Amino acid sequence: MINVLKNKANLVASQFRATLCGAKRSSKWGSLEKKILSEHPVCEVCGTNKHLQVHHIKPFHLYPELELDENNLIVVFSTFSFNVFPGYA
Repeated sequence: MINVLKNKANLVASQFRATLCGAKRSSKWGSLEKKILSEHPVCEVCGTNKHLQVHHIKPFHLYPELELDENNLIVVFSTFSFNVFPGYA
């Protein structure tokens, strides 16, 4: 139940950030995010399977056209998102 709430909070936060940056998330983002997490169930930096997030390699707010491009997505442990993608967590 806690994970469901965290996932929902992350989704709301990402939609809020996208709105602030002028780009709105596609309605397909949530299902793509779940697909990517199921296909890549470990952090691509450290290999952990806990607290994972899907991030854009090229930032969504700069490249909104790449939002649903699977080649532009990476799965990382939430702590790495602040170090690897500062400002884009």
